[in-house]
Amino acid sequence: TVLAVAATPTNTDCATNSGGAIDLTVSGGTAPYTFAWSDGSSTAEDRTGLAAGNYVVTITDNSGCELVKVYEIKNVCIGIAKAVTAGPVNNNDGTYTLTYTLKVSNEGNVDLQNVQVEENLQTTFGGATFTVDNLSSSEFATNNSYNGNTIDTLLAASQILNVGSEKSILLTITVTPGTNLGPHNNTATATGEDEDGTPADDDSHDGTDPDPEGDGPTDNMDPTPVTFTENPVIGVAKRVVGTPVNRGDGSFDVNFRILVRNMGDVPLKQVQ
Repeated sequence: TVLAVAATPTNTDCATNSGGAIDLTVSGGTAPYTFAWSDGSSTAEDRTGLAAGNYVVTITDNSGCELVKVYEIKNVCIGIAKAVTAGPVNNNDGTYTLTYTLKVSNEGNVDLQNVQVEENLQTTFGGATFTVDNLSSSEFATNNSYNGNTIDTLLAASQILNVGSEKSILLTITVTPGTNLGPHNNTATATGEDEDGTPADDDSHDGTDPDPEGDGPTDNMDPTPVTFTENPVIGVAKRVVGTPVNRGDGSFDVNFRILVRNMGDVPLKQVQ
């Protein structure tokens, strides 16, 4: 019978780019079989602990017939980092404006499609109010309906992230924190998939590098903190207006003008 082989490749782990495997089942020809792999590190039938890449195996039966096959081990991997790159700016009216920069990178060896970033500001600033001032990207198409709450996806549908590429998103918001000045910890989640539908996801890491140690991004997930600072200051001045009037009984009528001024950067309540 004809020499044949069936294979079951297993993709690598995004976190380590290792753990890939190729399980061969040989049939036909004349047993026993020998195996020569293109990386030269093994003559075994099955392979484990593989990094992403292409692996060529030459199978030879006892009659000298050869069969050559190529198998791809994929690393379907996405990373995301997030930092506060402007602000928070105290608007002196109880609100603060800040800008997040999100960097999404393809950390694997296959192109990613249907890339999306989920960013729920209601989770971050629960109990406070906020408005989305601007959402933009020069590399992705963004979701014009994004509101940070009921619609929490930053990108339009069908976004692509090619191998080795990194794209940025800018998100500017204004927050009214009330008495809860923080820290408010924020995490975004990036998702994508390869052409076969194999998924990848990653929670954001504080900063500008999704994988600062270079060992895969999924173990880097420090949230991005925001703290709002207030400086409530009140000042008062008092002076005599006009000339005291002698009432002839040992007392005087004196008029004062008192000036009370908010000298801080937040509105003051219950002034007395």
